[in-house]
Amino acid sequence: MNLTQFSQFFPEKRECSLENTGIFYVGDLARNNRIFLVPTPDEDLLLFFSRWIGLDRDGRTIAIPAGVRLTGQVGGFTVGALSMQTGATRGSRATNYGVLRRRRNLGTGSDAGLIFMSRQATDSSGDYNRVFGVDGNIRFFKKLDWNSYLVGTAMPGQSRGQYAGRSSLSYQGNFSH
Repeated sequence: MNLTQFSQFFPEKRECSLENTGIFYVGDLARNNRIFLVPTPDEDLLLFFSRWIGLDRDGRTIAIPAGVRLTGQVGGFTVGALSMQTGATRGSRATNYGVLRRRRNLGTGSDAGLIFMSRQATDSSGDYNRVFGVDGNIRFFKKLDWNSYLVGTAMPGQSRGQYAGRSSLSYQGNFSH
């Protein structure tokens, strides 16, 4: 039973969603968690978290009758694509979830990427949410990191406060004399 006002963050355990999970992270999460580590919600903005697909707002399971997930390298880009269809329940509509991610390495420790995500009810309600963004992680002199992202969202009835961004500069090295 969740007695807090915030939803709990449980790590993804479904085998089909674990491989190459870091491809779908945006911001410095992309750098720090590319292979298999699971971020915590307070580390950064977590745009995509596959564990929420197939659960309603109360944490009850919703059937996923169909889905496809592809990750890999194409023409010098790291790419990821996901599409999952959930069934309808008494409390939620049948919904399609989609994610497209493209990232390119820009040398040792640097990369830039694009992401597009979509949640679309498959009935005639017109309920949807789209997220689009760009991010970059640039490493200078093997010790100075510049991480930035800018994302936006579009959904019916919303026209303000639909953007988020961050830019940070960090130095990772020893201060010895």
